Amino acid sequence: MKLLFWQHEVNEAETQRAAGIFGLGLIGQSIDQALGRRILSKESERAYDWKDKQRRDWHWKELTAMFAELSANGTVPRYFDVIWSAGQGGFSSTEDALAKETVLIEEILDHCSNLQAQFPPVSVRFHFISSAGAFFEGQTHVSCCHMPVLRRAYGAAKMDQENLIAGRTSDFHCQIYRPSSVYGFVPGGRFGLISALINNVLTNKVTRITGSPNTLRDYVFADDIGCFIANQVLLVPKNSADQQMKSPMILASGKAASMFEVIAMVERELGRPAYLMFDKEPLNGLPMSFLPSLLPENWQATAFNVGVHLTAARLQSHFANSPTSGR
Repeated sequence: MKLLFWQHEVNEAETQRAAGIFGLGLIGQSIDQALGRRILSKESERAYDWKDKQRRDWHWKELTAMFAELSANGTVPRYFDVIWSAGQGGFSSTEDALAKETVLIEEILDHCSNLQAQFPPVSVRFHFISSAGAFFEGQTHVSCCHMPVLRRAYGAAKMDQENLIAGRTSDFHCQIYRPSSVYGFVPGGRFGLISALINNVLTNKVTRITGSPNTLRDYVFADDIGCFIANQVLLVPKNSADQQMKSPMILASGKAASMFEVIAMVERELGRPAYLMFDKEPLNGLPMSFLPSLLPENWQATAFNVGVHLTAARLQSHFANSPTSGR
């Protein structure tokens, strides 16, 4: 968990702001970096232990004490934006593992409610990073007319989590984001298909592909998600309508690419061949794509070749600065 405190000037008036980012993987770090380019904040990090509830409760007591001190000084944040970009679950996760994640999210929502009740000037806003793949795997040219199809335990869990959050909209503002297949690279972040493919080409390793060469997916650059959600955090509501929860936002490129195209693009970028092993019975062989008309206003997607170039450059820079990281 990373806490940020800053002053936000709107119409020549300064407003105290705060944010808490839960999960500093690929998306979480991208959001943090995007905020860092826009604000000058006081920051602190705490290890939010998934397995130790007593320690988690202690962190919230510490945060409550911080808000109490700020309130006494007349500088309590007007808005506290809580960003959930964590989650250890994935497409192949079990129901038990995902249920534990859902319990943790509910716990954080309860803490947010208590914090807002204790400090009435504070308006909590909860930003939840969900998953487009959980709901639309196997569907192409998805539009507003398409309904979710839950093919895995992962999809059912994400639906439960989204319903849980939607049920709190009477307590505070909530917004749900559903990214498509996210790619990019940050140190310590989880490797996805594209970053793993680039890493393995650079290190002459074999990449195991759990899809087929013709599998279509919509790949979205993590930086784009970071910038968009950072903008949502920094947005100051003009009226009550701005505070209402909008439909879950699909964050995608609107242009699908096949696995074959992805591999060819990485090989061109690095000037080296990729060594591949395709599963005979692919676990992730279903396609998924979205119509551009489904994407939210003010959303901008980086061109795929540019995003791959930036991802490769960051991995190469990481290797150059960390000789033992994989070469």
